[in-house]
Amino acid sequence: MTVLRIKQKSKSQPEYLQKLFDQNEHDERVTESCLQYIESKKASRAPIWSLATLRADIMRSLSIEVAPGRLRKLLSINCNMSFKRIKRLPVQINSERCLVLRSVYAHTMLHYLYEGYRIINIDESWLQSADCRLYKWGVRGKANTLSMPMLSSKINVIAAIDTNGQVYLSMLQPNVDTDVFFTFMWQLVHLLDSQEENWRARTLFQLDGATYHRNQRALAKFKALGIKVIVSAPYSFDGAPVEKFFAHLKRGRLDTGSMKTGRKNFRAVATMLIERASTLSRATVISLWTLSTKALVSYLTYNKV
Repeated sequence: MTVLRIKQKSKSQPEYLQKLFDQNEHDERVTESCLQYIESKKASRAPIWSLATLRADIMRSLSIEVAPGRLRKLLSINCNMSFKRIKRLPVQINSERCLVLRSVYAHTMLHYLYEGYRIINIDESWLQSADCRLYKWGVRGKANTLSMPMLSSKINVIAAIDTNGQVYLSMLQPNVDTDVFFTFMWQLVHLLDSQEENWRARTLFQLDGATYHRNQRALAKFKALGIKVIVSAPYSFDGAPVEKFFAHLKRGRLDTGSMKTGRKNFRAVATMLIERASTLSRATVISLWTLSTKALVSYLTYNKV
């Protein structure tokens, strides 16, 4: 309503301005009450499933009826929220046991980083297709399917990245077990021995705690290699920079569609992976460690240690 119309209406209805002021004051109280209710939901980590459920909750708890459009503005503008896909996490991820283990793990890792240790993060992943794209435009109401060639045998990848920005990569077709993993470790240790004589003194290997990282055979082999090992805490993926390296490795499309990817062309697929890995500079790899260090700091928020 324009100022001119308000002026004309107030002349014909003297009480109109007072009603307008009262309505504005009521709207402000409603807005403040709704914002307080939304903030309490956020503080208690209670999910807001939809505008309809939130509107019903406000009506039931506060006896206030709010228009859906107004609620949407409050959520998006005032509360900086958006309606987005849920990332499902296991219930035990924030159990007291896991929180304590992550906090202790973060303390240890940050100590070694502060002391200037060279940390080598090792993990395993696999590749089923040379096309790793996950999204494409599709017609609403129809399945967004796409036929694409799969590798005749999946490629297993073992990667190691260190705090100096070095990347060590191995690709194979057999599944990774204790024997395969320690073949990689022996080769890596042999390479490090050739580069520096006393590297073991200030080097730490960071592993994710798979069975073949912590069984009795593994412990004996680590001792035989003379290396220090730390096993990550449960659900501490953000603290492992190699996870971000794998995300880069399996992003988008690896080939142009013309390269054969059958069992006999393992070398071709390996070449594609090496080319993708080589696009990461040492500075970028080091930045992955920076991101992971921030995650480690966030694990320290649990103080009952």
